[in-house]
Amino acid sequence: MTGISLQAVGIFFIVLLVLFLLGWLLALPGKTLLRFFIHALSGGLLLVAARLSAPVTGLLPSVNPATLSASIFLGVPGTLLVLGMTAFLQGKR
Repeated sequence: MTGISLQAVGIFFIVLLVLFLLGWLLALPGKTLLRFFIHALSGGLLLVAARLSAPVTGLLPSVNPATLSASIFLGVPGTLLVLGMTAFLQGKR
């Protein structure tokens, strides 16, 4: 069969979504954009701190696109959500 593959269509829509999100972020006022980046940085740093303290706490959150997205877009609450889900799934309460 000739034509456009389903993978190419998926990549096209992902690129469109990324461009839309970048345009939306750049359209925000400077103070809001700065606040977003500060919250994203604090969530990411908390995830790094949680991974570094894993030998002591016994909780090792995995780093994959889902956990990174939750940590970056939701900030500290997202990272705490990831840690809570990791503790729940590992059977530690």
